[in-house]
Amino acid sequence: MLNESFSVLLPSADDFALAKRYIGEFETGLRGGDALHLAVANNHHATAIYTLDRTWLKAGEILHLPVSLGIQAE
Repeated sequence: MLNESFSVLLPSADDFALAKRYIGEFETGLRGGDALHLAVANNHHATAIYTLDRTWLKAGEILHLPVSLGIQAE
């Protein structure tokens, strides 16, 4: 089931370069590992990135990435 549902993506040089750009956007509040995760998702054309992390939500808005809670928050 895991093999059919998930893909392991190894970061490329392009992913690291994009993560560096994301970190340069200081208002996102992203740290290195988080920026790399978002860069990999973006470079692989993720249509949705679900998180409960408020920093990721803020960064997604700033960077125009499809980051959301995935649930209705009240």
